[in-house]
Amino acid sequence: MFPAAIFGRLSLSLAIVGLAVVGPGLAVSQAHADATVTTCTPDALDNLDPCQYDYAQSIVSHVQVAVPPTVVDAIDTQSAPAVDYIWVDYIRPKVPDGVKVPTIMDASPYFNTLGRGYDDILKNPYDAKAPQPPKALCSGCPTADFPEWEAHYFVPRGYAIALMDLRGTRNSSGCNVYGDKQEALDAVAVTDWIADQDWSNGKVGMIGGSYDGTIANGAAALYPLFGKHAPDTLAAIVPIRAIDRWYDYQFFNGVEANGQEADPEEFSAVFPADDWPNSGPTQAGGDQQYSANLAHRLACPGIEQVPTDAGYASPYQDTVDGSSSNFWNSRDYLQYARTWKAATFFIHGLYDFNVKTMNTGQLWDALPTSVPKRLWWFNGDHDDPDAPDAAAASGYLMPCQFMQKFETEVHRWFLQYLKGVDAAATQQPKVEVERDDCHWDGYDQYPADPSYADDHVLNFTPTGEAAPETAPAGSASWTDGAGSGAASQSFLTAPVAQDTRLSGQFEFDLDVSAQGPDTTIAVEVDDVPPNAQAGLADENVAGNTKAFAFTYGYIRPFYRDSIKARGASYPTGGSPLTPGTHYALHFPSTYVDYALHAGHQLRFTFSDASPYSLASDQGGVVTMYVGNGDGTSLVKAPEVAYGQEPELPELPGRLLGFGGPALGLLLAITLAWGMWRRFSRFVPTSQG
Repeated sequence: MFPAAIFGRLSLSLAIVGLAVVGPGLAVSQAHADATVTTCTPDALDNLDPCQYDYAQSIVSHVQVAVPPTVVDAIDTQSAPAVDYIWVDYIRPKVPDGVKVPTIMDASPYFNTLGRGYDDILKNPYDAKAPQPPKALCSGCPTADFPEWEAHYFVPRGYAIALMDLRGTRNSSGCNVYGDKQEALDAVAVTDWIADQDWSNGKVGMIGGSYDGTIANGAAALYPLFGKHAPDTLAAIVPIRAIDRWYDYQFFNGVEANGQEADPEEFSAVFPADDWPNSGPTQAGGDQQYSANLAHRLACPGIEQVPTDAGYASPYQDTVDGSSSNFWNSRDYLQYARTWKAATFFIHGLYDFNVKTMNTGQLWDALPTSVPKRLWWFNGDHDDPDAPDAAAASGYLMPCQFMQKFETEVHRWFLQYLKGVDAAATQQPKVEVERDDCHWDGYDQYPADPSYADDHVLNFTPTGEAAPETAPAGSASWTDGAGSGAASQSFLTAPVAQDTRLSGQFEFDLDVSAQGPDTTIAVEVDDVPPNAQAGLADENVAGNTKAFAFTYGYIRPFYRDSIKARGASYPTGGSPLTPGTHYALHFPSTYVDYALHAGHQLRFTFSDASPYSLASDQGGVVTMYVGNGDGTSLVKAPEVAYGQEPELPELPGRLLGFGGPALGLLLAITLAWGMWRRFSRFVPTSQG
């Protein structure tokens, strides 16, 4: 998502927002000068929501919405203004009198730094006379009044598009607070401001990738509690590769993510120095807060860096709060799932190990059934789905672009929930998964079996197998930190006999001991095709013809008693390990929906760290006990048959009513068929 991502592509204060009002700052409207687009690209929904407004005649406006400052800003009386101002650039169609339009908003910290969209587009300066940021982070990036695709696509169809500068970025005042819920409360305030406008139909949607999608999640979580209008004013969101709970971006079950450890400093120190306001100096009709905002921006590293860095401190220094601290609680939107109202269309790359699939999967699971929701798992990593077919594939796996499908279905979602037009949004496949050959599979639910009743249990053996059968007792060990021994241990299944869908989360149940007071355990799950080399160096980045690590799981045993086997865990409290003592550990993999092809094998590799996590270097030799003697270590694989399973005939009413031998025989046949189907997937094929 963020700077792990900066150089790879984007690796809440506690004040309560009151009524949002336009402050004494800027509020300007002008005719749009961009006449390059006057018609829409054809769309499958044009019969329901046609292009009817000339983009060249649209109205561009800029506003500053007053919000309370953060706690830290308020303490810093030397440079901070009495209130903070959130800057919004918006464009709306020129419509007949009395016609009101909905609004789609993207709230981002990147309009002056990394840019948005696959092409890294920055916002044009509001005032060309304003001193310009150095732009060292995105030197040479293209600029536009409204980056991304939404303005040209939606404005002619009768929507307003609002682009909000996150606090502490571009033309908004204050300091970046890197995930604190004040960012989402700012979006709540701007949503209220939009709903109050005489041109607004009172409905707002939000969209965005990475940090932008995270703010959409945050606003959806908090609007029903803090918005001043009806709870469904923020009616629909499309969070793309977005965070639901910041703890699960920085850590996973107490284990720190590799690459994210530098992010707090990037946002609190590097970005402010490279992101000056460009709203123009004080002048008639200009930004009255420009001078104060610029001074405060340059002071932000000294104001925010210390508390932000302290909150993101290494988990190995934390033996008290874990994820329950006030710092993480203020960055947790998952806790508000029960009061969520916005119709939510989740889009996430299955192989995104920046913003991991936990951040979508656990929120998807937690939303109440009353909330309309849809889910896309696409065949990619931390990528932008609005990429044209001509764009180069990038990342782990993104061999297929799907821009037209993406734009049409986002249009469908907003048409249904912002305009109230029946666009069949709820009649589409509720869940779609893009496979390695670029086709999409549609399903009614995710995971395929929410109860995990079809789990296939694989026992780890002393001989390096993962097999349905039990084995004699034994052990396997690896080293965490100082000590001699293997760096990792791998366990391989037999080739699967038929294509198998792995949908949901793997569950690991381990019996382990360590020489030290704590450790970290990482397990990588690989798809190993026939004749593939065993090493991760042979991991395929373009298809599925070499070994490919498609999911991971992590645990810090210090938090063993507060980590769930599946779903969201809140690592809290905890206690050190007693060296040499056996401990039962239960923890999940990230969410996945993967097609394992016939003849392929699963490999489970255990170590102190994966490429995406950091080791504790405290455990010494870590031992996992396998077999059924001293202890059992196993994995539960969330498997179902891939493709359409044969449906059993409906039972006749007389059998349902009277039971008897016929019903018993039918049930016995059904049970035998189910047992054979489950067992047959992990037995050797005829090729061995």
